[in-house]
Amino acid sequence: AKVNPFSESDIDNARQNYLAQDALVKGSVAEQTQIQSQLDSMVNGEQSQVASLRAQLAEAKYNLEQTIVRAPSNGYVTQVLIRP
Repeated sequence: AKVNPFSESDIDNARQNYLAQDALVKGSVAEQTQIQSQLDSMVNGEQSQVASLRAQLAEAKYNLEQTIVRAPSNGYVTQVLIRP
């Protein structure tokens, strides 16, 4: 006959401790997943904001370039048709 060195209550206590620790681990993993999702969302939001700001900068540079008037040849201005 096989003799078990642990009592039934020791086994039950160990089982309850295991289940409690397992629940804590699963809760921590779920919390980590949630935090990672929030972080990914923040990063994606920042990346889209950066892309938007770059597009605005490119548009501003283009608009600035359009304000420069160049003459097709050397000479003097004889008529001004547009005034600010």
